[in-house]
Amino acid sequence: MENAVAIRAGSGGGAVRRICVLVLLAALTALGPLSIDAYIPGLPRIADSLHSPAWAVQLTVTACLAGLAIGQLLAGPLSDALGRRGPLLFGLTLCAAAGALCALAPNVWLLIVLRGMQGLGGAFALVIAYAYVSDLHEGKAAARYFSLLTLVTGLAPVLAPLMGAQILDAWSWRAVFVTVAALSALVLVACAGALPESRPPRLRPPWEWRRTGSVYGGLLRDRALVGPVLANALTFAVMFAYISGSPFVLQSLYGLSPQQYSLVFAVNAFGLVAAAAAGGALVGRFGAAFLLRAGVTGTAAASAVLLLFAVVGLGLWPILAALFVAIAHVGLVLPNAPALVLRHRGPNAGAAAALLGCGQFLFGGLAAPLAGLTTAHSAVPMAAVMAVLGLAASAVLITVTPAGTAGLLSARAATSRTRRFTMTTDTVTDTLHLRRLGWAGVEIRLGDTLLLIDPLENTAPLAPVMGLPRRPLPPVDAPAGTHALITHVHPDHYDRELIARLALSGTIGCHSPTASALAEDGITAEAQELGEPRRVGGLTVTPVASLDWRGSDCDQVAWVVEGAGTRIIHCGDTMWHGNWWQIARDHGPFDVAFLPVNGVIARFEGYEANVPVTLTPEQAVEAAAALGATAACAIHYELFDNPPAYTEQPDIADRFGRAAHERGITPHLVTDGEVVPLDN
Repeated sequence: MENAVAIRAGSGGGAVRRICVLVLLAALTALGPLSIDAYIPGLPRIADSLHSPAWAVQLTVTACLAGLAIGQLLAGPLSDALGRRGPLLFGLTLCAAAGALCALAPNVWLLIVLRGMQGLGGAFALVIAYAYVSDLHEGKAAARYFSLLTLVTGLAPVLAPLMGAQILDAWSWRAVFVTVAALSALVLVACAGALPESRPPRLRPPWEWRRTGSVYGGLLRDRALVGPVLANALTFAVMFAYISGSPFVLQSLYGLSPQQYSLVFAVNAFGLVAAAAAGGALVGRFGAAFLLRAGVTGTAAASAVLLLFAVVGLGLWPILAALFVAIAHVGLVLPNAPALVLRHRGPNAGAAAALLGCGQFLFGGLAAPLAGLTTAHSAVPMAAVMAVLGLAASAVLITVTPAGTAGLLSARAATSRTRRFTMTTDTVTDTLHLRRLGWAGVEIRLGDTLLLIDPLENTAPLAPVMGLPRRPLPPVDAPAGTHALITHVHPDHYDRELIARLALSGTIGCHSPTASALAEDGITAEAQELGEPRRVGGLTVTPVASLDWRGSDCDQVAWVVEGAGTRIIHCGDTMWHGNWWQIARDHGPFDVAFLPVNGVIARFEGYEANVPVTLTPEQAVEAAAALGATAACAIHYELFDNPPAYTEQPDIADRFGRAAHERGITPHLVTDGEVVPLDN
């Protein structure tokens, strides 16, 4: 991690290192598009050289895209668990070796296999490049770096076919693979010598397939993510149907030379980049969701017109015009879909990025051979595939993406503007995102604001009473500037060392009576009275009444957090009490209520009773109903069970789910680190 810290340093040497790292990351993001596009002008020659049909040669594109799709799903969690450098160097080695072997392929079938391996290696480079940025930068600085990498990704398809065409003109298609392999090897050597490790060991969770599947499952249940991911994937497939089919349509059917085709390809790619640049200038005014819809709609409409032109047979120029409009609108989709998908995903941003990339290349790989079924003789198959995919992307935005993600305020969000403690000067231009941490912890993100409630890493102080945890808690990945709220100072809700670390660069909120306890630990807190709101970045936080089983020695509170038209409440490890309805009148209703559900029986330190000292699953649901919550998320359960001192209720998840459904409340039972969906 020392190298990563040095990169952040402000010295002259640090500045040089930052530039070197940026250049290397740009090279990494270019390898994937370079591997795909450099040999595209040579597809007809490969078919002739290897005596293969067009559809078989286009399977080499599909294989590369499939490798890029699968590789991203592997590279993200692997680099989280093992660090960035090792998986990156492995991927670059595989990419270079497979590229060199592609140049020696004696038949199309071996070439297909090798292209899949080359794509797999390129996927590691692509995912880990973005992971490096997340490791080294936060907020607006990270956004600037991502924009630069997106520009490289957009320019690479422009330059790659031009380079490939020149190599084809001087040598053969095999020389294109030699060149790409040489460039991959050069990047490998540079990264081995100059790119530092950026993920410290303390942030590396153990590699567990079950845990990886749980993270991906949680993301896939979030419609706010799935909608843009699918729309992006289908639109990306439109572009790859064009990439795969256009060499045959424009060269074999309309007679363009490889150089002329490369010029057409470059013009269309520059249209894509220009649209992306225009979108960057307009996103502050219209928002990413609006631009995403505009891009998807424009691509679908232009592809449908292209199909009409192909069926009627209007000739080359109408075909070129429709292609230009369709591909230019893709430039509005590719930057804005990630903007919606990757915002506020925290440590799961890598998995979200992997899903985004996997969807792109998976759908793109499926579209490529379909577009090439008969494109040597007709433009209709390519145009039909593009039109169907474009219309499907439009349908996804209408049917899958919730209205809030599509940029429209739901009636519930609009109503929330009139709630009692809403800041009426706010403009809802962003989306609030929630993630469950370990035990009772919750992460809330809005724009550049990151807020944690009751984060917990150190369970050692809990062992004498609560026993050892059933599973290790995930590390809390909290960058500089992270804020925190504490419901009470019991050690399973107040991790002293973690809160002290967060207090170095962020604010710590607590109920006024507990401020002195934090001060004794050297922590300066923002003390608030019950019902007193405070601004934390784009969020408003307010402590409200709660009830701890040990009485007033704890001064436990619940926290109401509001931002971007969404309101949640976090109830610590409260017992049942009579304040629910007053809280609902003063601060509700709520989109999500985070409630303890383990109904624990506690017998220690003179506190002994045969009644639950935290909410049972059924009580939690009744509390959610009293609060007017649309959804209830279970916390504080299935981690500690140490009879007779600390005994959990049985069948918590089943009971919570049944009770919630009977009450018409959406139950959220998510594991540590999973996203809590807000589309109810």
